[in-house]
Amino acid sequence: MCRLRETSKLDFDMHDENDTPITYVHIDASLNYFESIPNAFETCAAGLRSLDLSLNQIRRPHSVAVFAGLTVLKMARNGIEALPDNFVSGCTHLCELDLSCNKLSTLPRLDELVNLRSLNLRGNQFAVLQGVATLRSLESLNLASNMLQDIADLARVQTLCTLDLASNQLDDLLEVRDIILCLPKLEELKLLGNPVSRERNYRMVIYENPSIVKFDSAKVTKGARDQWKQRKLQADMNHIVHETSTHYMRWIEMEARQKQAALDMLRKREQEIENAFVAYRKSMEAELEECIQYIQDLAENPHEYDASFLGSIDGHKQWQAYLDAADAARAKTHEEELLRLRSALEQRVLIKAETDAYAGKLRLLARERPSVWQDIKRKELASRAIREEIDDAESANIRDAREAARARLNARANERSDLLAEAALDADLSLS
Repeated sequence: MCRLRETSKLDFDMHDENDTPITYVHIDASLNYFESIPNAFETCAAGLRSLDLSLNQIRRPHSVAVFAGLTVLKMARNGIEALPDNFVSGCTHLCELDLSCNKLSTLPRLDELVNLRSLNLRGNQFAVLQGVATLRSLESLNLASNMLQDIADLARVQTLCTLDLASNQLDDLLEVRDIILCLPKLEELKLLGNPVSRERNYRMVIYENPSIVKFDSAKVTKGARDQWKQRKLQADMNHIVHETSTHYMRWIEMEARQKQAALDMLRKREQEIENAFVAYRKSMEAELEECIQYIQDLAENPHEYDASFLGSIDGHKQWQAYLDAADAARAKTHEEELLRLRSALEQRVLIKAETDAYAGKLRLLARERPSVWQDIKRKELASRAIREEIDDAESANIRDAREAARARLNARANERSDLLAEAALDADLSLS
């Protein structure tokens, strides 16, 4: 082992008393002022197994590929801003790599580090973790005091036993939970100092991984795990009740809005029918008044009545036929309206029965498969919104049809007035 402190001159060409070159296995060159990895170290690279260059000023180091036999490399607290992609190329024996307390935001290629078991990246500037998925032997990973928001790459490092994620910016508890559940060998985990650690059910979610025995520096006992499991079950039940209540209240509100819209439509339709009836009644009253006046005029002048077409047998028959036809048309219209109302009522009863059966199936599904039930409800709400748009369009069509019917009614009233005028004219001509 060779320890260097505040060294200005390096000379590794040294021999023992038998003039045999000395082989250096470990070099501790920490706490110096090196601005790059000294070239003099390369003279003893063949047998070197451990190299400590911490607490220097090596901000942009070159590749350490020449030290192919290294098992330990430490370069903490150097202010390193970036590493070349081939930084550890060829270092297949490396077991421990310490790059903590630097300014790194990306990693070099690590796919050749097939034996790496410990990686320390504490105190850097990582926001997204990438490049560790290829480390198939990694057991310990320190990522504390970074700016991490995305750790999805960790889910593929299934050999991890110790993971430190304290003091980062992880804010999605469910995403963190899913990643932790992908680590079957994880025994020790730290998450304090992240936004997720302030959530109410923070511990019960993490405890879902049964392999964790130490969490945030505290031992996980069986009693604590059982307690948090019970709390999670209660929280899940409360969540289901809340979601169910929310959905049902939303449906009630939607039905209330639909009911109000239907009532408004019925009131408007009632007013339109009332207006149409008032117009029809006024038209018929005017027509009746004209008929009565005409008959009274004929009664006051019997000779004119005897000479008029209305006073003839054919005139009586034609007038009676006209009245009978009008009565038949009104009776037919009334019967058709009754049939339409009866059909609509039967259809509503059928829909109500189907809706009750469907609601029963939904309640059963909500108990046994809540996730499927929620998907169905979302689709049903979307379908209901589409049906409301269709109903609005149909209401517009009904208004147009009603206006056309009103126009036809006015045309028939005008036609009756014309018939009466023609009858009066025929009577006048007969008299003359």
